[in-house]
Amino acid sequence: MALRGRIAAWAGNHVEDLKRRHPAVIEEISDRAFDGWEPLLAIAEATGGEWAAKARIAAIRLSGSVAIEDDSAGVQALADCRRGF
Repeated sequence: MALRGRIAAWAGNHVEDLKRRHPAVIEEISDRAFDGWEPLLAIAEATGGEWAAKARIAAIRLSGSVAIEDDSAGVQALADCRRGF
């Protein structure tokens, strides 16, 4: 079975569990970044083992280095563009 099919089957079997998961907020990243990471952290927690810790470390390393003082939508959009480039 192709990887895509295996992932879809796993997600289908775990969708209710994933809906109930609410990973703890990571203080080192912005709320906006956490919103993006939350489903990935839930998947990592559901897989068990060391994946939850690895996902949290990845979130901090990839999204925790940019401290934005102004939390307005415009500044957030510009910061997102900057990270994209």
